[in-house]
Amino acid sequence: MITSIPEKDILKLLQYQLDNLFMLSGEERIELERVFPVVLDKLQYCFSKTVNKYYQKQMGGVIYPYFNPFHSCQYAIF
Repeated sequence: MITSIPEKDILKLLQYQLDNLFMLSGEERIELERVFPVVLDKLQYCFSKTVNKYYQKQMGGVIYPYFNPFHSCQYAIF
């Protein structure tokens, strides 16, 4: 899957937003880091089945799922 920003920055963004709303503990941060790759795999599967130009990006003639966390619908699915 192609992402508009590095995956590590998506995780930081998520942690920052959740911390501002709910004051994350150290254990919760660790758990987010643990499940993050699984979430991205599931998101990739979901987006790969979506026929929508905003959820795909073509590179070298191949279409890949595309995730932009600043696209509100995509972020809500994430």
